[in-house]
Amino acid sequence: MRPKTFALLQALIEANGELVSKAELLNTVWDDVVVDEQVVFQSVKELRKLFSGYNVIKTVPRKGYAWIPSAASQVVADDLSVQTKKSTRWLAITCCVTVLLLFVGLHEFSSTPQVVSGSVVVLPVQSDISGNDHDWVRYGVMDQVISRLSSTEHAGVLQTDYVMEVMARAETTLEDVALQRISPIFDVSGAELVVVMRFTGTPNDYQLLYTLYQRDGVERGVALASTVQNAADKVTQIIGERLNPDFSLSDSGYVSSFSKQLIAEALDAKRKGDAQGALKLLNAAMVSSPQDLTAARLHVQLLVETGASPERVYTVALPALSEAKIQSRSVEQVRLGFWLAMSEFTAGKYEEALARFEDTQSLAASINDWLYLAYMEEILGQYSQSQQQFEQAKQHFNLAMDYHKVLHCPLGQSNTLMHQSRLAYAQQNSALALDKAEDAIAIIKGRNLREKLPGAMQWLSSLKTSQHPEK
Repeated sequence: MRPKTFALLQALIEANGELVSKAELLNTVWDDVVVDEQVVFQSVKELRKLFSGYNVIKTVPRKGYAWIPSAASQVVADDLSVQTKKSTRWLAITCCVTVLLLFVGLHEFSSTPQVVSGSVVVLPVQSDISGNDHDWVRYGVMDQVISRLSSTEHAGVLQTDYVMEVMARAETTLEDVALQRISPIFDVSGAELVVVMRFTGTPNDYQLLYTLYQRDGVERGVALASTVQNAADKVTQIIGERLNPDFSLSDSGYVSSFSKQLIAEALDAKRKGDAQGALKLLNAAMVSSPQDLTAARLHVQLLVETGASPERVYTVALPALSEAKIQSRSVEQVRLGFWLAMSEFTAGKYEEALARFEDTQSLAASINDWLYLAYMEEILGQYSQSQQQFEQAKQHFNLAMDYHKVLHCPLGQSNTLMHQSRLAYAQQNSALALDKAEDAIAIIKGRNLREKLPGAMQWLSSLKTSQHPEK
């Protein structure tokens, strides 16, 4: 029995036959996570399956559930031939043990966690260790954990730069994370697993406390190690097993802590809007550790975002791409390839960009990099639409939606719906354009994507008033 299901059983029994509303159960059993009423229904369903043949839970439509003590007593009497216990807590334990033994015999229970599907978000690490020597831990350990995890057919590990975007979109700070206010992260990212870590201890005696938040539960633990890297490895192994039971860490090592400290400062500068300061820090990180692909990748992305020429982007991206191939770092190759193609695309070098996208797509598909596969399909869809190749554009947008759905990403899905709306309008299908725009706005409002709402509402208003919307 899952821990939450057992907690619900205990809550019902302790009510001693009184009605317990769904709201009360959600506040009592799921007070530490963001869920909807469906989890209550699922847990009740699990209990009824366990107590098959006995009517132990009464459902009062639209009001809640009640435990039936007399029926529960009969379960114990029938299966164990013992008198009903007076203690309701003991009754709960007895019932559970009895039924589980009957249903599964004497087999040892498996402690293997449920495999995660959807997005995995690893947040920056909170550090309780004073002194500048460990400032790099905040983003350094986060990136180390992320870089050593692999996406699967059903789940995607969001990379460091995208996690920072998620935090900004959710208006969440490290202080909020420390207070366990992570609900906005779930809302805006579509995450199924959010990892929070706190670093403490002393040299040669480090502790990396971790909390794994899922929509239906929380798991906490600690990794003890003599080095920061070994502690991070232990947590990475735990997370990896949630994605793939056969997960094992690669033998690749870490880059220097000095380089990671510079990256941490660069990410802070970028978060504060100081793009030029961030570029200088990332350049220093690359000089101090030439094999640090994280610094190079972030540098390339920021160059493209700030409108640097392709020639300037090439000077950083091409050597980094060669190093990524030498190190067999497929994730970094995909990201570097994407941003190189974006630089070429923006400069009007469409032939080079399309060829690079094609190569990058093949590599991204081989490692299940759902986010960047979706990004590329969106770009290719917009390009095809601009060339009046509407059927090709439709196929690209449909694929982008499929990839975003793997990640359960509300932002990606709403963006793609808006692309589909504009495509439908270009094809003079106003009804479909309106439907797609309304679907996008429903997601935007439902998942609190505030920065997307004004533009989407303006587009919808233009559609409704039959004015020609701006492209």
